[in-house]
Amino acid sequence: MIKKIKADIIRMYDGKYSKINIVKMAFTHSNLQCLLLFRLQEALFQKNIPILPSLLKYLNQFLTGAEIGLPVRIGKGLVIRHSNGIVIGNGVEIGEDCTLLHQITLGEKYGDGKDSKHLYPNIGNRVVISCGVKILGGITIGNDVTIGANAVVINDIKANTIAVGIPAKTIEKKD
Repeated sequence: MIKKIKADIIRMYDGKYSKINIVKMAFTHSNLQCLLLFRLQEALFQKNIPILPSLLKYLNQFLTGAEIGLPVRIGKGLVIRHSNGIVIGNGVEIGEDCTLLHQITLGEKYGDGKDSKHLYPNIGNRVVISCGVKILGGITIGNDVTIGANAVVINDIKANTIAVGIPAKTIEKKD
């Protein structure tokens, strides 16, 4: 957990802040509060400690406006630019060094929980998800993908592409 938190902070603030400022920012910056509460929630959930992870989930939602499910797996180096309005469903998996902007939904496509396939998105490494994006269903987003603002993603996105539009269509990235 500590390694993930350290990687999150280094990526979020580009190593520009001293340890004293990090403590101050933990009390004043909702994006850092969101990550710290989630990492604690994640650690307690993995140790099968009852009730506390759920309480932290609701505290996170109350303080920062982000709702992050309990059995969510998020790799190290996550950056949340603005936590308000972020919804990450219970089964979502997010790789390392990803960036999330505000008003993002990562969740079920139909919301009934009856689909026999994997219900939630699997996000690769180094993915940037712009504001207002909705990624729905048991789809896979490849590594090094950028998803443009307000896109609605309902199909797999291959690696090294940019996805834009409703429904999202891909454009190859240039080297």
